[in-house]
Order: sequence, then C-alpha cells, then structure tokens
Amino acid sequence: MFKINVFLAFFILISSLGFAQPATMQLKERGEVCLKMKHAEFQLIKDQIRLDISSVSTDSVEFYVDKNRYELVVKTMIPFRVLPLETLLVNEAKFDVQYLLSSDFSFYPTYEQYDSVMTILANMYPQFMQRQDLGTLPSGRKIIIWKMSKNISQDEPEPHILLTSTMHGNETTGAILMFKLAKYLIDNYGTDSLSTLLLDSNTIWINPFANPDGTYNGGNHTVAQAKRYNANNVDINRNFPDPDDGPHPDGNAYQPETVIFMDFANNYQFTLAANFHGGAEVFNYPWDTWSKLTADDDWWQKIGNQYATNCHNAANNSYFTFLGGVTNGYQWYEVTGGRQDYMNFWHNCREVTIELSNTKLLPENQFSTLWNYNKQALLDFLCATNQGLRGYVTDSVTGLPLKAKIELLNHDKDSSHVYTYMPHGNYYRMLDSGFYQVKYSASGYNAKVVDSVWVDSDAKTWLNIALSPKISGLENGIGLIDGFTVFPNPATDFVIIKPKTLVEKLQIQIYDASGKLVDTKWADRGGFYTIDVKNLESGVYMLKIFSACSSLEGAAKLLIER
Repeated sequence: MFKINVFLAFFILISSLGFAQPATMQLKERGEVCLKMKHAEFQLIKDQIRLDISSVSTDSVEFYVDKNRYELVVKTMIPFRVLPLETLLVNEAKFDVQYLLSSDFSFYPTYEQYDSVMTILANMYPQFMQRQDLGTLPSGRKIIIWKMSKNISQDEPEPHILLTSTMHGNETTGAILMFKLAKYLIDNYGTDSLSTLLLDSNTIWINPFANPDGTYNGGNHTVAQAKRYNANNVDINRNFPDPDDGPHPDGNAYQPETVIFMDFANNYQFTLAANFHGGAEVFNYPWDTWSKLTADDDWWQKIGNQYATNCHNAANNSYFTFLGGVTNGYQWYEVTGGRQDYMNFWHNCREVTIELSNTKLLPENQFSTLWNYNKQALLDFLCATNQGLRGYVTDSVTGLPLKAKIELLNHDKDSSHVYTYMPHGNYYRMLDSGFYQVKYSASGYNAKVVDSVWVDSDAKTWLNIALSPKISGLENGIGLIDGFTVFPNPATDFVIIKPKTLVEKLQIQIYDASGKLVDTKWADRGGFYTIDVKNLESGVYMLKIFSACSSLEGAAKLLIER
C-alpha cells in the first residue's frame, strides 16, 4: 500500500478530473493510453505493475498501459499525466499506387496500396526483388517482406540482413524509410558504389510494416488513428523470449506477429538486423534486458557512433542528438521481451534498435527530410557485413561444407559466437580491430584453434578452415571411430556397426550434409548392429552413435552410393 499525504491526494483528485476522460476515451477507442510520470514516482510502481516504457528523458518516463494496468496505476494514487494523442493530417483523398511510386513514397499508402506496391515493385525489378508473405494475421492483413539481392533467384553464399519497421504501429517513420531505401538501392545499382556493393554481396530482407493491425487501427484507408499495440492490445516488442526473463516475459501468449517473426528467424540465418522505431532519435544497441555488456561492445559503439555522425553531418547537428545519438539499451532503460535481444541471444545475429524521430506519427511533408538525414547512415550501417572475419568451413576429406561453430576464445560470451551458413559453409563475424584466437568446431570433427588472427574492422579478413573427421582410418571400406567400426563405407542398403566392447543398446542418429537430422535408429544388444539405410538418397551423411549403457560414443562420415 502506498502512503500519501493530504496535499498529494488533493493533487491526484484534481489530476484525475482533468485527465480521466481523455484516458477513458483512448482506452475505449484504442485499447491503450500513454502516461507520463516523474522518475521517482515511476520507481515506486515499476516492479508492481508491468509498464511498457516508450521513452525515458532526464526527469520523466513515458509508458503505455492497457485498461487493466491503467486502473492499477490509478489505484496507486501516484500523480501522472495522460499524454494526448499525436495528431496527423494526412491526405485522405489518396492518389493511386503509380503516383505513390513516381513521387518516391511522398504520402502514407492505404493498406491496399501497401499490399499492391509490395507486389508491383517486385514485378518491376524481378532480377533484384521478390515479395514474400511471412504470414496472415487474424484480421486478414499480411506480414509482407521484400527479399533483395543481385541474383535474387539463386541461393548464394553471402550475408543475410533483416530490416523491419513499425513494430509499434504508430511509429511510422521507419516504414517510409524502408520504401525509400529499397527504391534507392535499385535505382542506383551500377552507378552508386554502396548500392552496388550491397546488392552484389548481400541478401537484404525489408519489411516496412511489422504490425499492420496497429498501423491501420482506424481502417485500411488511413494511418491517422495508428496505435502502438497490436489487435490484441499487446506490445509486440515486449512479447519475445527474453535472455534473462525467459519465455513469455510479458505474461502474454506469443502473438501472431511474434510467432511469424520467430518462425522466420528459425528458417533463415541473419548476420545483421535493424528494428526501426520512433519517439526518440538514437542508435540503441544491446543489451536491453541486463546491465552486462556484450562481448562486442567496442564494435557496437563504433558502428553506432558512425551512424550518429552520418546523421549529424546530414542535418548540420540538428538531428539525432539525444544521448549523443548512441546508447546502450539497458543504460537508457530496461526492456524485457524485445526482439533485439531475442535475435542477438537466440539467433547469434547482430540486431540493433534505431529510433528515427521524436515524432512517432511522422507528417508526410517530413518524409524527404528524414530520408536525407538517414540515407548515408543506413548505407554505411548495412556495409558492416562486408567487414570483419569471414570464410568457409569444410570437411578435410570430402571438401563438403560443414555446419560449424566459430567462437573467439577469451572473448565470446552470451551467444556472441556465430555459425556457418548452410548449405555453403560460409560464415561472417563482424568485429572491432584486433588479434583474436579463433576456434572452429563441428559435430563429429576435430576442433581447430587458430592463434593471433588479425582482424581489421574496416576490411575483410578471410580465413578458410578444413576440419578433419574423428576417424582414425578409412581403408578397404571400413571406418574406425571412437570405439566403433562402421562398414561397408560407401554403403548401399545397410551399414554394420561393431563396438569394440559389448554394449546393451545403441542409438544411431543420421544427419545429412546440411546438418539436418534425417533419421534415428535403435539397435539392441549384440556383437554387430545392422542398420537399414535403403531410405537414404545417395550422398554424404554423418552418423552419431551413442551407447545407452556406457560412455562409448562416436561419429562417422557415411557415403551412400547407388
């Protein structure tokens, strides 16, 4: 129970008379309301009530609540201010899609126009761009993304970059910048060196509206009534698994938007990512959820300062000045369940949150200005994938690519290591300049450590590695591995496994060349274990062999030939 004096009680009564009606209206119409409170008062309730912080300044905190949490805040009798909705004058007499494209996205599209332009632009430039629908929400609106690269129809060994915007539906600046960035890369390919480099050497995924239900809350014809939350009044950027607080940190089920992006991250491997927001102007790098710094804090500060400096130069120091333009997330304010930390921790990606404008719902007459302020900063940021340590990891016997782990000894922590991309075996590790001790490891292979690797943060450092299988010999079609003999090898219809000592039972896991588990077999006690492999197509496989009753275990390369 919070204790207050008579004067404070009177102040709250007067405040509630002034603000209860606007709050009630906003909650009824939108399911959310934004409140502002002094730092000291906010500290009194932040641990009792889950509050979705929107921004923190030197003396106050702005945060969102739904109806239930608003009532809890009121019951604390702590003074707060209800912030008015950001107003936006938009051209309701919308022009057609062709004018939207010819004017370089000079106005907010309707939802139908957005849907159409994602298809039309991809059809105009099929060599550079594809439209993909990641999923359909219960409302019928879609999470749509562009895939962009020079050879869009080919799966090339190159970094993948993910750019998404407007996860908070009323923070719309990033969506317009995503449209403009995609068009700029295509229009300037072959003439602008950075545009050419980016499309030649990366696959870039661009999603302008990550929360279309929030953005088009007022109907498909307008963004004027956009809101922060999704259709279920849940903050999507507090809904992801959290490295510190675990699954469901906000107490809500995973939302449709969350599931779509989690599935997408599971299906693709991203080197670099950015999540664009509004309400401030700052480059916010991980971690958000805890105070400890990432293994690559120096690198994060470097690229963050580069982004901010580019913005300062473009705007004559009148833009991106909050906190100097760069902040560690937790040092600004703690966020749990954010996608930034989810991607960094669970997917070994390098994702940043970029706050683009103090105004969340950006007026249409400011689109070009904000694009000009951010254009060079965005291009240089994306070029980070063309710097640092890179290479391929392969099997020393067959030359085939491996799913391998690359970690920096005495440096990496909290999932900062990376993995190779399959099916090519390529890897990318963006780093600050320095000497590193690099360890390469893969299941069933002898690990390799390379000492004193010099990495230049502004250039490419190539290091290709071949790992040897944990096999002592391959002679006359017999493989000798950690306590087991495997033959014939190559095989056609069956494989015989003979342990060096008698064991009760074996589990044999079979992986294909990409590292995917394709079959699991069990063999009961015996001197020899015969495994049927007729269901396997011709190719190279990895056997992982486990004894259920002893410490014996091993791995072997298996070749199927027919």
